[in-house]
Amino acid sequence: MEDITPDEIAPTQIHAELENGTSEEYTLDDTSFMLPTNIDRAGLSRMINDMLNLEKHVAFDILFKDEPLRTSLAEKLQEHGVKSETTIKLVYILAITEPELTEVDNMGDWITGIAVTNDRKHFATACYEGQVALFTSQGTEKIGDFKLEQTSSIGIYSDPGLDKHVELVCGHMDGKMDVYFIDTRKPQLPSATATSDAAIETNTIEPIFSFQKHNSTVTSLKFLDISEPLLLSAAIDGQIAIWSIKSGAALTAFACGRAITCIDISNTYDLVYTGHEEGTIAIWELRDKSTGNVPKHTEDIPNCNLSRKSSTLMFDRLTTGIITNPKHENIVAAVSLDGNAALIDRRYIKIPLQTVSFKNQDEPDRCTGAHWTTSQELMCTTAAGKIHKIIFKELE
Repeated sequence: MEDITPDEIAPTQIHAELENGTSEEYTLDDTSFMLPTNIDRAGLSRMINDMLNLEKHVAFDILFKDEPLRTSLAEKLQEHGVKSETTIKLVYILAITEPELTEVDNMGDWITGIAVTNDRKHFATACYEGQVALFTSQGTEKIGDFKLEQTSSIGIYSDPGLDKHVELVCGHMDGKMDVYFIDTRKPQLPSATATSDAAIETNTIEPIFSFQKHNSTVTSLKFLDISEPLLLSAAIDGQIAIWSIKSGAALTAFACGRAITCIDISNTYDLVYTGHEEGTIAIWELRDKSTGNVPKHTEDIPNCNLSRKSSTLMFDRLTTGIITNPKHENIVAAVSLDGNAALIDRRYIKIPLQTVSFKNQDEPDRCTGAHWTTSQELMCTTAAGKIHKIIFKELE
């Protein structure tokens, strides 16, 4: 693109290619237009709605050079020094209005972790002093409390083969991870625990165990299903490990070079998201070292490589949670100790789609974790022990 000096006058018309940055249902048949440059986001959104012939109006955000359009197009073109003979690309994505925020519960202690089952029927929270609570996702009914040892992170897994039970994994500050087996119909303190050098002996389910690879605080745990249940763990030691739940063995480990404070993986298992102490978030690609393919089976994992794709400083303090949306593959939520939650499009991570701030007695309440219970509902936990539900209406 040929540059001009910023003081030159922006063109009155410009040729633009419109690119669909949201779901396929909003794809335009014709994407090439001559646009008046006095048009703004609202005007472009109306134009796209008219061309799609939508029965119900949908608000779109417009991105130019990965920046949201908040002025007229002419002002944005002048800012970037764009000439009239240039063809520009405009990406339209769903606009996210201010979400609804409600308080669900108060645990009365610093909540160190929150996790949701893969069927999204239950979620669990863990507190620093070891209190663990199990909730139903629908109606957010608390169905059980447990007292364990001090817990730094939590993961939870369900499977039709487990009937009404869930597997609960708790990470600890010494790098150990313990596995528990919970009956969701009548939750009680698990009868079996273990240390890092002894497997759990139980007749309830096989396998149940403890395992340890990290040498510092386990900050994040995430279950995933490739061809069998696997566990993704991350820690302050900068290590990411992927475990076989059946064998209790680490299939592979990656050194990321800096402390990891939270982690998640995309629904297609090709991208790994991490948060870090200074408030940054990073996106990594998980690929087979030889073929460059995305892992499809458990046996693919040991031959994978993890490479950083992008990163940005999102918050003023440590990033405590980063979570992929279960339905919208490009949508990610992140939370921080600065008291903010951000909704992010992974393709344009530098500017959030929407932010929410949490308060406790008129002071910022430090966010300690988050998880999607549905594609619209994000559960967020805080240092004051509160559980909040954020509803994003557009993410149905």
